[in-house]
Amino acid sequence: MSKKKPKTQYYYSTEADGTTYGGFRPFDSGDVAVAPDWNPDPRIECGQGLHVVTGHPLRSHEFVKRANPVYYEVQPRELVPACTGRKYRCHSLRRLRRLRRNSPEWSLDRLGKMVQEDADRYVRRAAVGRLEDQKLLGKIAQEGTDPDVREAAVGRLEDQKLLGKIAQGDADRYVREAAIKRLEKLQCAEEARPRHKARHTDGG
Repeated sequence: MSKKKPKTQYYYSTEADGTTYGGFRPFDSGDVAVAPDWNPDPRIECGQGLHVVTGHPLRSHEFVKRANPVYYEVQPRELVPACTGRKYRCHSLRRLRRLRRNSPEWSLDRLGKMVQEDADRYVRRAAVGRLEDQKLLGKIAQEGTDPDVREAAVGRLEDQKLLGKIAQGDADRYVREAAIKRLEKLQCAEEARPRHKARHTDGG
């Protein structure tokens, strides 16, 4: 018996306020979004359609840099390839689910694999930005071959001793500077924290 081919998953993103490029609000009327400027011409690479990606939602970072992105799994209609084999334009799409903090797309295994293997540096940086595991972030910050990715990992580290080591020894100036800034931020936060004096009670 032949194995079923895995279903292709498509992803779409908006800003946290529900807008996309030019202030367009795709889901204002419900779960179905329709491109107001649709053109099926396969020679068009950007615009004139809704843009979706395959494989993983963070791959949208190859093409669009959102300040506070919200990601959705979607079902697109009238797909036309655009730019690369991972991006498509479509006439309309149906929102299937919003990706939450515990969605499988954000698992440590999947994010770690993207950090190491994805061909696009913006995607690798975006994957680091979703990581919370301090042990893995420390490993990436010290051993990553891409300085952009090391810099992103440094920005999420909590280990001040390790940050000091990176600030002194990393080969890349920008990574060293990022480590110094992160260290200063953590130290300022510590100083701003209220210190509670121990209460003393008299015996007897």
